This record gives sequence, structure tokens and C-alpha cells, in this order.
Amino acid sequence: MSFLPGVDISQHQGRVNFDVLARKVCFMYIRGAVAKDQDDLLERNVVEAIKAGVPYGLYFAVKPDKSWIEQAAYHADLWKRVGGAMPPACDFELTGGLNKGDLLAWITKYLQGGKGGPGFEDLTGQQMIMYTSAGFMDRVELSGSDGLWRRKLWVANYTTGSKPLMPPEWTNHKKTWTFWQWSAGGNGLGDDYGAESADIDLDRYAGSVEDFEQEFGVKPNEPGELPPIPGPDTVVVSNPNVNVRNDPLLNESTIVGKLSKGAKLDVIGQEGNWWVVKLYVNKSVAKPG
Repeated sequence: MSFLPGVDISQHQGRVNFDVLARKVCFMYIRGAVAKDQDDLLERNVVEAIKAGVPYGLYFAVKPDKSWIEQAAYHADLWKRVGGAMPPACDFELTGGLNKGDLLAWITKYLQGGKGGPGFEDLTGQQMIMYTSAGFMDRVELSGSDGLWRRKLWVANYTTGSKPLMPPEWTNHKKTWTFWQWSAGGNGLGDDYGAESADIDLDRYAGSVEDFEQEFGVKPNEPGELPPIPGPDTVVVSNPNVNVRNDPLLNESTIVGKLSKGAKLDVIGQEGNWWVVKLYVNKSVAKPG
């Protein structure tokens, strides 16, 4: 499966150096607002994204303990003013203290409107992408609800594996993810992407350059080098007596152990045709060299 790298940013990343960022990503999402509080760096980030030629979309964090009518109208006005070529996204990860029924009713009205006023999608003519996680959907018991799965999914799940944990509402309807936020707080990669913050949210698009252009009607940015496709979380040895080496170059490597068929190993990386795996050696049989 092909992936394209991206990021999502807000005022928490500070004043991002977009010359650095543009060398790393194909697309980006910019926070528009939290409820009715516009992101402090929204205007700057939009201007810089346009200058750098990185296609972007806006995301809006909703607060279900406040008026859905007012938030839908506020977010729609921001999107009409500075929205990008990519679809707007709804950051849905708070309950506002509402129970299952009230929470589902709130988010549905925010999106589609209801008694009292139009929703974001009514006001803009744009179907929102849903940013959420399997953990949140399970915790608030919305995994079996009907309707949200009809929208594209931006799933949050932090793993080095090749696929994220999916909310059942989408998998039950044989839907997959469009965007995947695969790394966030604590990754220490902010500086690598031109951010002032220590960390930065990293995303993937589930498709190729051609897929992206066809889906969103805009070409992705061309970074200096596309990152490698992620590998699995684990591998299982399929042959008997497999050698474990300390280097992927056969003529220069040393055999440091053997594995039997069926051994399960955690993958921490890959180099060419080799998996880099996590192994443990007892201190009693291995001395510092």
C-alpha cells in the first residue's frame, strides 16, 4: 500500500519554517479553531502553506458542551474565508459530558443541521472528514452508531506498524481510512519539520500521488524524499534455524544468534531486504565490547 507523508499543525507548533516543512511533506492540515476560538496562527499558516505550495485543509475541534449552531456557523465562515483545496475536517474527540444519545445527536446536528439551524455541511456544501480514534469511539459507545461512517476517516493511532487500529463503525461498513495520524506528542520531531515545538503531529494519506490528485483535485507537494513505507509491528520466523546478524551486509556481518521457526519478533525498522528486530540478551552472557 502506498502512503504520502503529511502533518497537521496549530499554534502549538509556533512559527513553523515552511521551507523546511515543504521538504518533508506532501500535504498538511491546519487548525482553524477550537469551538469559537480561532487558532492564533491560522492566518500565517495559511499564507505560508500557499507560498510553499503545500496543499492544505482546515480542521476544527468541536466542543459538545457548547452550542453546535454557533460552532457550525463560526467554522463555516472561517472555511469560506481561508479554506484550502482539501476537505475540511471535524476533530471529534471530546464528549462535553454528554451521554451517548445526546453526543450522537450533537455531532449529527453540527454536521448536518437540525431544529434551530443549519450544520457545517449545509452552510458550506462540503462533507467533513471525521478525525477520531477507535479508543474514543469505543469509550463513548458510538462505534455502532449509524451515519458517521459515510464520511472519510482521519484516524488517530500511534504505532510504527503498517496499519492503524480502526473504529468499528467504519470497518463494520467495509470502509477504511483516508488519513492516519500515526505519531504525535512525545516524538521529538518538531525541529526536523521546521516547528518551534518539540513535537509535531505526523500523518499519512492512504494512496499514491495519482490517487491524491484524483481524490482532491490538486497535486500533492513533492518533498525532497518520500519516507519508506512502514513495516509490520511483528514478524514470525518461517524457516528453521534462521541466522540473526548484526549488519545487513552479508560479507561484513557477524552471526550473533539463531532463531527457530515460529519465533515472533518485534520490528523496529527495515533496511532493504532485512527486518531490524528487537532482541534481548542476558547480561550474564554478553559483556560490553
